[in-house]
Amino acid sequence: MRGAPSKQWLYPLQESGTPLCVEDAQRSVTIFVEHYNNVRLHSAIGYVAPKDKLEGLEEAIFTSRNRKLSDAKALREAHQKEGQQAVPIFGEVALAEAI
Repeated sequence: MRGAPSKQWLYPLQESGTPLCVEDAQRSVTIFVEHYNNVRLHSAIGYVAPKDKLEGLEEAIFTSRNRKLSDAKALREAHQKEGQQAVPIFGEVALAEAI
């Protein structure tokens, strides 16, 4: 169906069950819209929440991310220079433990 909402859009509404009245439906939609605009990171705008982008926080978020990535890279390089195993990144934890 064209124009039908995706499962991702409907999922938060399904978690709370079927609304029993208009107020329940409005509350569910309000909760979803709040999450979508204030919490969910959107790939089209650089993985920031729309609220943060509108408030001009996008550059501060990017700067913070880049600093954290640089710090993590420097830490991994320092560990490697010391002859220690590199700090695992995400899925590498299981691989490091298996070695």
